[in-house]
Formats: sequence, structure tokens, C-alpha cells
Amino acid sequence: MGFQIKMGSINQYIGAQIRIGIPRSRLGRLERQKIPPRRNVIQCKLFRSEYHTSRAQFLTPGSPNIGTILPIIRLGFQGYKAVQYNSMQITQYLHDEIGKMAPFVNYSDHVENPLFIWYMKPDYAKTAKWTLYDLQDKLKQGGWMVPAYTLPENIQNYVVMRIVVRQGFSRDMADMLLNDIRDAVASLEKLEYQTNTRIAQDKNIEVKGSVFTHTGNRHKTKK
Repeated sequence: MGFQIKMGSINQYIGAQIRIGIPRSRLGRLERQKIPPRRNVIQCKLFRSEYHTSRAQFLTPGSPNIGTILPIIRLGFQGYKAVQYNSMQITQYLHDEIGKMAPFVNYSDHVENPLFIWYMKPDYAKTAKWTLYDLQDKLKQGGWMVPAYTLPENIQNYVVMRIVVRQGFSRDMADMLLNDIRDAVASLEKLEYQTNTRIAQDKNIEVKGSVFTHTGNRHKTKK
């Protein structure tokens, strides 16, 4: 049995937020419970009260929401759990391997979601002739979209890179990415002169990343 979902009036109610996408989205949470007579319903948690309904109300157009819900309907709880578990295992592997590389340090010691960020070790960065923006461009040449950008205000001096592990990203692909990162770093370490981004950062000049960072624009950074 699957969910019985009807798209009701978008503007009539404040919809219950749902967080069941692959990858995770900002849509909240759905919980499935079997309530007699053998009907799967949605337990909505809205403010401090709970109620059961066979309808889902949304504040956004229906297509993205249905696209988010379909994977858990198709895979079921155990299948969806297996997909997320695999993503977390690959993320942990990438996190550990990048943490072993001489130029880098992970921002966090733990992986809580299928994504993580890392930055260049301060001592290494003092003598490096390149920046993470250069590594971003090297990886982009191989087809990898690994963005480099600064963190929010008050910690904007951190230039970081981010990896998001999505459904279908295999261990073999992870090894390919790691090899490309190692090759790119080895190439950058052979540079005789500083790159343009390194010169710009040393002079506190604004730097533009070349990979989309979910802001809708190229992310402008300043160190």
C-alpha cells in the first residue's frame, strides 16, 4: 500500500513540512503509520499538535513536492533507509580520505549528513601558490562540480570546498574523485609562480568562484 495523497488548496492552510527527499530537502517531515482499517495515512506535525490526514497541503507548486515524495513511496522505508545509509558510508569514506591529504583539514570531525566541507591548513596556505578556487577549476575540467566559497559573515575568512553525495554516487566514483583531487593537488604544487586567486587573496581582493553554490549566482568571496 502507498500513500493516498491529494493536492488540496495551496493557499488554504499552512502545509506540514516534509523532509523525505533524495537528497534531503527543506520540506519538513512525513511519518507513515498504519491506522485501521488498513490505510496508510500521513501523521502531520504542525506547531505543537499532531493529526492524521490523507491529504497533503503545500505552499509550493505540487510537482517538486510529489517528486520528493515519490522515492520513499517507490522504495519503501527499508529501501529508502538503504539508499541513505549507502550515501552516508561513501560520505564518511571521502571525509576520511580527504582528511589524510597533507594540504587539507575537515571542518568537522564527524559526518552527520551526506555532505561535508574542508579547507586548507593555515600553515600550508601560508606558502601555497594556489587556492581552493584553483583546485575547483582543476576538478571542473574533469567534470566534477565541487564548489569553493567562503562561509557566512563572521567566519568569512574560511574558504572551503564542499562535497554532496547523492543517490547513485558509488564507491568507484568516490575513488575516481579522490584520484582526481590528488592529481590536481600534485599539479598545483609544482607551480613556479602564484596563481591569480592566490595573489588576489593575499591582497584582500574579491574572488569569484566558477561553480554554482546554491545561491543562484556565482559566489563572490573575499578573504
